[in-house]
Amino acid sequence: MQTHAKTVINEQRNDTVFDSIWEKMKVFATCVNIQLEKPRTAKRMTQRSTAGVASDTASKYFKINVFFPFIDHCVAQPEERFPEDKSAMFLASKLMPLKVHTMSQIETAKIYEWYSSDLPDGDRSTYYMEIQRWMTFCNHLKDPPTSLSESIQYLLQTKRKEKSNIGA
Repeated sequence: MQTHAKTVINEQRNDTVFDSIWEKMKVFATCVNIQLEKPRTAKRMTQRSTAGVASDTASKYFKINVFFPFIDHCVAQPEERFPEDKSAMFLASKLMPLKVHTMSQIETAKIYEWYSSDLPDGDRSTYYMEIQRWMTFCNHLKDPPTSLSESIQYLLQTKRKEKSNIGA
């Protein structure tokens, strides 16, 4: 999903899209009685990459200094917040009773790889046994919890008689 969103946002980084936005900005600025002007450019600042030159239009200035950097930020932000190497971390949400039946074997393996160092014994076969027990338990729930906090409360309130590492 992140790659798709990145592609869609990157497709917006072009002159046609900016020109469309600029035209709408001009109409809006006229309605609220604001003139769209670029900031004053000092002679000393003309060598800066974002300064533009004195003859540049306000449109070109805003495209270079506001629009393109904003699009670049929108593309970079999800990559910084949700890097690919952390995607397995979010898969653990599939362990919630309402979603556990949708978890694939590949996702189960990724969760193990990510959290194996946090497991009491780190044994792969024990982990898969516990996942199987958890899936069976969740599939028999009449009214499964719908959120993480409800799931934790449910586990704490209904201490199962048999020992399980997942509910521990």
